[in-house]
Amino acid sequence: TSQPAPEMMSYHLQYIGNNWWRWQSLTEIIEAAAVTGPSPLRIRVCGQWWDGEVCPGYERATVSQPGWLRQRAVEVASSVPFGHVTREMSRSAITPVLVRPVLAELELITPRMFETLSSGSVPLIGRGLDYVARLYGENAECLTVRDSTADFLEEAIHDPWAIRKLTRGIQRRVYNHFNYEHLLAQLITHLS
Repeated sequence: TSQPAPEMMSYHLQYIGNNWWRWQSLTEIIEAAAVTGPSPLRIRVCGQWWDGEVCPGYERATVSQPGWLRQRAVEVASSVPFGHVTREMSRSAITPVLVRPVLAELELITPRMFETLSSGSVPLIGRGLDYVARLYGENAECLTVRDSTADFLEEAIHDPWAIRKLTRGIQRRVYNHFNYEHLLAQLITHLS
């Protein structure tokens, strides 16, 4: 999917999903975004438990600091309905890929990893998720949070064309490898 320049998009950075063991990962990215240039980035977070409320019985999983996001000019919105996630992601130049710790430990693949690529938004793969970069294939490690998330964001926002070209190549490679017809053919071969 081709996207306009980041300054023409609704958001520079957006995360869609509930806060379920993701507070620390998201706040690290938000803090890095705060130092990316003279003008503040337009940032949105969609989902539950991001602004101080918790899921009863799961307080540790949904911990957040009341007002922390709003103090940093992050728009907090309600959950995006099923079937609209990819379209909403496409409104942002960058979409973080964040994974619950237990899923990351098991290196499980989630639909969100494919939705993010499908949206055309540049995926920013969260810290410690090298297996997602391996899933995306060649050159995807440069989309992974390393020492300087701020440098990545700076480049992806203010000089986006190279990283978008890289993302389009990753999209094509992942689609060719994981499309329905290809996977069905592998299954039929396996069962024969």
